[in-house]
Amino acid sequence: MGGWLVTTPSEALALLNKMNPRLTAQAADVRKWRDYYDGKQPLKFASGEWRTWFGKQYEGFADNWCAPVVDATAERIRWTGFRPYEAKLADADLSRVMSVNSADTDSGLAFTEAQYGRRAFCSVWGNPDDEATPLVTFESPEQVYVLYEAGSRRKRRAALKRWQDDDGRTYATLYTADAIFKYTASGLGANSTLILPPGLVFGWEQRQDDGDATWPLPNPMGVVPIVELPNRTSLTGEPISSISGVAAMQDAINLLWAHLFTASDFAALPQKVILGAVLPKMPVLDSDGQKIGEKPIELSEANFKRIMNIEGPEAKIDSWPAANLAVFTEVIGIMVGHITNQTRTPAYYLMTGGTFSNIGGDGITALDAPLNAKVANIKAITSDPMREVGRLICLAQGDERKAAAMSAGSVLWADHEIRSDTQLADSLTKYTSIGFPFSWVAKQKISDPDELAEVIRDYEKQHADPYAAVIAEKDAAEVPDAEPSPVG
Repeated sequence: MGGWLVTTPSEALALLNKMNPRLTAQAADVRKWRDYYDGKQPLKFASGEWRTWFGKQYEGFADNWCAPVVDATAERIRWTGFRPYEAKLADADLSRVMSVNSADTDSGLAFTEAQYGRRAFCSVWGNPDDEATPLVTFESPEQVYVLYEAGSRRKRRAALKRWQDDDGRTYATLYTADAIFKYTASGLGANSTLILPPGLVFGWEQRQDDGDATWPLPNPMGVVPIVELPNRTSLTGEPISSISGVAAMQDAINLLWAHLFTASDFAALPQKVILGAVLPKMPVLDSDGQKIGEKPIELSEANFKRIMNIEGPEAKIDSWPAANLAVFTEVIGIMVGHITNQTRTPAYYLMTGGTFSNIGGDGITALDAPLNAKVANIKAITSDPMREVGRLICLAQGDERKAAAMSAGSVLWADHEIRSDTQLADSLTKYTSIGFPFSWVAKQKISDPDELAEVIRDYEKQHADPYAAVIAEKDAAEVPDAEPSPVG
């Protein structure tokens, strides 16, 4: 059982009130980065005067470079299976459980969300309708928060899931190693950012769902059944969003586009200028509508409304050439190049103005090298919590022996490098020529565990010696059941 016993309703409520505001803050951070990923980006860095005249005009526009930065990495992270310790192939039953829950597909959504939202989560719980197939669900960081033991990055003290229905009613489930506490709330209590004193009820009420025999529900797994899948992290800090460092450059790019559009509107064509003319004036009227004087027209209003008034015998018209809008696009191209370098995204993902064309295989390999190193690091970080997901599935099935093997097992991933079949075949042929076994060679080509096992079985059957098999069967039939003779 767990080391942090929560035995009374007041203790559970105190823990809920401690975790709830943290989940609220985490959800707000996730929504911020999701908006950047979706292209809902604020227009920043504009001067007050410019914003007064043009700010509303470009609301909703974004030249979104955050999405390809995330997708370029996330689309190369694909889970394929679990292999318990000392097993030669992926465990077929664990793969079956993941497939039944569509978790093999949903894991990709979780890895994408972890890229921009810092983290994602996976929950495992027993299935009352099928004990052999636990429920596996990948969760959003907008709804789930995990609390760790002080000083630890792995020992989970509790987990909280909070969500709302269509009527605005809030539901919360608190997971500990010993029990599951369910609550519901309406009003301000659910979204409070206050850390409330233990035992103080602030809108939360105990909840029992259909099929719940008791409150709280006992946790037979003996461990918090929700695992955090962090993005890039450090030994002491929080996970890092892959676009947190891109946001400032993204804001600058959007502003430059807005300036370009404004320049295009005002100066894309040759402009006329009036020299030697008296500035136009506006009449000043009294309360009866009678003219009592004049005042100069505001230049900003004259420019914005395209007002032109020529007066006096010395007035003349001159012109200046159209604005060079290429200076904006050149700077934007440099900014995109900075994003490429900062995020280790291959340049052909973010190419601008036809920068790249007819890239050869060796060129793609060189451009992919930084991203491949980045993805390999993310897989290494993610393998630890995904291994814990495999162990939780075994615990939910009641198989403690396999759970122990899975705790030291391996997580299998699809190959993240882009290689042509010709390149791969040439490489694997060379490995075969120096003695690498067929099973290892096959793993480099086939990522699906079931297909790999089938190919290895077919290979072994194809290369079996039929005469040796017949002789072995004959010898087995002729040797009597007797003590073996001593060897002299």
